[in-house]
Parts: sequence; C-alpha cells; structure tokens
Amino acid sequence: MSWWEKEQLRISAVQYKSETTESDVIFDEYVSKAGFNIEQNVHLLTVGFIGSYIEAEHGKKLDEYLKKTKKAGVREIIYTNIHCMNEELCREHPEFKLLDKDKEPIMAYNGTYNFLCINGPYFQEHLKNIRGLCSHDIDGIFLDGPIMRPDACYCEHCLKKFEEMYGKSRYEATYFESAEFNMKMATEFVKATNEEVKKINPEILLYINNTLLKPDIVGVRGRETAPYLDIVGTEGGFVWVDKSTTLWHVSPLVKMAETIAYGKQRVCFIAGDCKPWSYHMHTPCETDILYGQTLAYGANVWYGLHGGYVQGSTPSGKAAEAFNRFMEENEDNLLGTKSTSKVALFWSDATATRYATSVDETDFIQSAVETGENEQLKGNQFTSFKGMYDILTRGHIQFDLVDEESFKRDECSGYDLIILTTAACMSEEVAEKIREYVKNGGKIIATFDTGLYDETCKQRENFILSDVFGASFKTVHQYDPGCGYQIVNFKNPLFDGIYEENIPLPLLSVETKINSDAEILGYARMPMQGRYLHIEKETYPSVIYNKFGKGECLYIGAAVGEFFDKYGNADWKKIILSSVKGFSAPVIETDAPGSVEVSLRKKEGKLLLHLINVTGEMIRPIERIIPLNNISFKLNGIANVKSVKTMRGKENLKFENSDSLTFTLPQLNNHEIIEIIL
Repeated sequence: MSWWEKEQLRISAVQYKSETTESDVIFDEYVSKAGFNIEQNVHLLTVGFIGSYIEAEHGKKLDEYLKKTKKAGVREIIYTNIHCMNEELCREHPEFKLLDKDKEPIMAYNGTYNFLCINGPYFQEHLKNIRGLCSHDIDGIFLDGPIMRPDACYCEHCLKKFEEMYGKSRYEATYFESAEFNMKMATEFVKATNEEVKKINPEILLYINNTLLKPDIVGVRGRETAPYLDIVGTEGGFVWVDKSTTLWHVSPLVKMAETIAYGKQRVCFIAGDCKPWSYHMHTPCETDILYGQTLAYGANVWYGLHGGYVQGSTPSGKAAEAFNRFMEENEDNLLGTKSTSKVALFWSDATATRYATSVDETDFIQSAVETGENEQLKGNQFTSFKGMYDILTRGHIQFDLVDEESFKRDECSGYDLIILTTAACMSEEVAEKIREYVKNGGKIIATFDTGLYDETCKQRENFILSDVFGASFKTVHQYDPGCGYQIVNFKNPLFDGIYEENIPLPLLSVETKINSDAEILGYARMPMQGRYLHIEKETYPSVIYNKFGKGECLYIGAAVGEFFDKYGNADWKKIILSSVKGFSAPVIETDAPGSVEVSLRKKEGKLLLHLINVTGEMIRPIERIIPLNNISFKLNGIANVKSVKTMRGKENLKFENSDSLTFTLPQLNNHEIIEIIL
C-alpha cells in the first residue's frame, strides 16, 4: 500500500504569501503548529497567489525547504497551477493563452490572470517541469486544474485537434461537441501527467480538485479523471456563503466523491475564507460545519488560507486547528469507514449536461449560470436534486449517491430504494438497468419527467420507464403560485400527518394515462386561472403506485424537488419521507431536529454515528449554534453492542440493546461522533 492509503490526510494549504513573508516563517509559525501532517505548498513558488513549479527556478530552494519539513515529520505536496498564468509568464509565453473565437485571450478571476491552454506548447513545458519536480524527495503533486471552458479554445493547436477528431471546424461545433472535446483533452492531460509521475516514482501522490455534481462546463469530469488519480478531491468546502446557501454544501460532494473513488481516499478542499472574500474568514461555526460534514462521509481535509498564514490565528483558524487535533487523536476511528446506507439518490450526469439546470458559483464559474435549453416546460435538475437531498437529510435518512455509471457497472443491487428526481435525460442502456433493478426486487421513487428525454435531450413520446411507472405521459401542466393543489388521500398512509384536503402542488406537474394494473394514490387539480377563484374540480392522477416484477415503483408527476428547494413545503417533505420509509426500513430513528445531520459509518467491529448540529439563528453565515439536549436515538437491526461512547465528550452512554440499539445523548454542541463497539 502507498502512504496515502494508510494515513489520514490533514493537509495545510497557505495559498497566499506577502512580499515581506518568508516560506520558513509560514511553516514554523503555522503549518508545523496547527495539527497538519501534510502541506500542499504554493508559497515556496510565488509571491501572491499564482505559482507554478519551474525546475530551474525552484529546484534548489525546494531541496532546502524539504530538509526542514522532513525533520518536522510533515509530508510535502507541491502545488502546480495548470489553469491560469500570471503576467510575467504571459509575457514570456503568449502562445500558452486560452483563446476565444476571436482569438482574444480569456481571463480568469475578474480579469486578473490568463487562462492556460493545455493543448499547445504549454503541455511539453508542463511535462518537463513535472519530471524535474519528481526528481526531488517530495510526497505528492497537486494539479490546480485543468480548466477548458466550452467557449474555448480556438488556438491553432485546439483547432487542429478538434478537426482531426470531429471531421469539421471547431467554428461549426455545437456547444456539446465543444464540451465533449474539452473533457477528452483535460482527461488526456491528467492521464499523461499521471503516467509521467508514476514512471519516475510510483510513491508520489497525484490529485486534482475534481468537478462533481455539475455539468461538463469546465472540462474536468470526475468520472473520467478519477482512474488516473491517487485520491479523489472535491472543492466542497469552497463555499460562497449567503442567506440562501444550503446547510449541506459539503455533504453531497463528499458523497459523490466516495461513489466514484472505488475505495480510494477522498479529500474535501475547505477554504478558510468566506468566498469570494479571500481576506475575510468564515465564522468558527461555519468552519466546524465544513469539517464535520467532511468527516461524516469518510473524507480527509484540505484546509486553505487565502489571505496569508496569519489567518490561522483568527477564531476560525483556531477552530480548524482544534478539528485537526481531534482528527489526529481519533485517526483509527475516522480512517477507512464505509457507508451503511440502503437508500440512494440518483444524480443524472446526462440531465445535468443537456437539460435545463443551474450551476452554483465557484472559483472557476464567476456567477451562477444555467445550462441546457428550455423551450419545453422543464424542471431544473440541480434544484430538484438539492431539494430532494434536503428532504432526505432533514429526515435523517441514510443515503448514498449513484449515477449512470453506477447502474452500468451493476453497483445498485444492494440498495432497497433508489430515488430518481427530475432525471429527465436517460439512455436506453441506463433505463434497461433500472428496469432490471426493479424487476429483481428493487424499489424506485421517480418524479416529474424522469426518462422523458433520451441522453441527448431529445423528447420521447412517452417515458422510457412507462412500464415501470405504471403510467404513460400525456402533457405537462404549469401552475402559477397559489393556483395548483394536490388532493390528499386521507385513507392512504402515504399522506399520514397531513391534515388539509388540499396542499400546494409544485409549479410543474405531469398529467398521465394510467396503465391497467397501476394504483392511483393521489390526484392533482387542474390549474386555476387565479388564486382567488373557486378551486378547480377537474383532476388527473398525480401519484401512482405500481408493482413491476418483484419490485415496486412510486411515480409522482409533480416536480417535488424543485418545489421543496424553493418553498420548503412541509407536507411534501412528509409525503417523500413516508414513501422512503415505506420502501426501506429506516436505519436510524431520532427526535433530533432536521437541522442535525446524521451519518452512520461502519468499520470492522464498530459503528461511528456522526452528528453535525447546524441549528443556528436562521441566517447564514452561522455565528452561533444552539446546543441541543437529551436527543434520543434508535438504531434498528443493531445487536450485540458492547459500549456506546462519545468521542468528543469521552462519555460512556447508557443504552438498551436487543434487536435494536437505543440511547440518549445528553447534549449536542456543534459536533459529536458516537463510537458504538460491537
């Protein structure tokens, strides 16, 4: 096993060095004292932010620095920028620039740096510097990038490669051809770098900041690059916090990293600063949340300071240091854990790429954008996913994430239930895998226009999974807010806990024709012309239950995920959670509020129950987390328990155990992990 497979990764990344600061000071005063065992180093290569390793310029300095870090027992990973370049490098190598259709350079970070093209002369220069870097006693290399935007590149090298691959000019390319080309080029770049590194020294770690849960708009696709990387990274902790920021920003990205990693270590990049303000730190509470969510799904931590090492002495920096110490003390319990989930939420890459969706702001996407076309009445794949993720997390459902590749590789048979939320674009291959999963006893919940489009976003006449849904597509109805209602079927347990006959209907809803064997569980009313009119009496089936083979399907015609993401409707949350629990017996039952994130991980001989308390004062950034008292837990199907102990409080908890485990946690502050010895 290589070193990164055996060790916990607590990575320091001081991303900025002032003109008056020496690298030795950064290491001596911060890195070596803040609980890190690894440093990802850019400050040795630059003054400011942007630096790339150049053997002739940095080799000797690196050797001297390594003497210090080796003596201190800190591993060194060297940062290499492969997405943009500073003014000096631009002057020396104008041929390295990424160009738009008009042959104008494309700028990064508000126009302060030039994006790099990885297809031109820069590629060989990069490999030369990688070879030089690998000749030193380093532990790893981090590639910051590559980035290939869909509106680029139109340099002579990209134009030639595109024409060779597609048989036409890039100027004639569709948006999706350009995106596909860039993805292939970025993957080849990472693969070539990996081959160069491993040829020289297989014990040098190589990784990048993968793009996950986004359409292919920056070239890098996590599924494609992961085989050529030693660990899978995600910038889940680079958070552009505002009042609308989801409470679970890190968690889905870390979960998806686990899905594509196939047992490799994962790392979550956490920026200490409150994006986009590099010189302004998160609150300590926000830092605790980012760390806690990272650990809750088995990932390691990269912690970056973008305003200089002095930020490490701020309250937020000290909160990170305290978490580092906690990780170090509990390394055995945190390393090598696995999911216990029997439920999965489906992420559709095809829908994200081709269908109408939105993309959050990141360092490489300077403002929130929407992709895909919306000439028909479509949902929003990303907000649908966020809404459903929110419901499941608030309901303390233990769930993983899966995608098309998960089905293609036959990795889904172990789940009781898979949820398909506005998974509009679906290939025949994936549909057949889902059909087989249900036929063999699996259960699915599908919403809105799942499977109504092929993988290129061409609309079909009917759902490709119509036989599984028990319903055929007729039309989509659009509702103005206040003008649509779902009728509650009080006789069906799906609607338990709902006390009004009419609840708000999501603003997009599919009308279907029911197959003969399907059962109608609920009806939606036709759209009203205005909200202050008599309620519509005409209805259509909107919630359909169908048995298919040995399995079952619940089809909900409404765009529930999008609706909950915007409106947070409590009744639809109840419906979804009721259906999930009906299809898969809950692993955990608790009276904790929905603002406590719960993750149950397993390791040989024990279970680890992660609790992240995000109960703040109803605004973000969160300044204060409200302590919670006397939270009860029941873990179903857990027998032969020897002890239950809090890892932070180091308190042995009283418990009862027969075919399930029950106990009470006296107090939950920001974060806790409960160790259950079997």
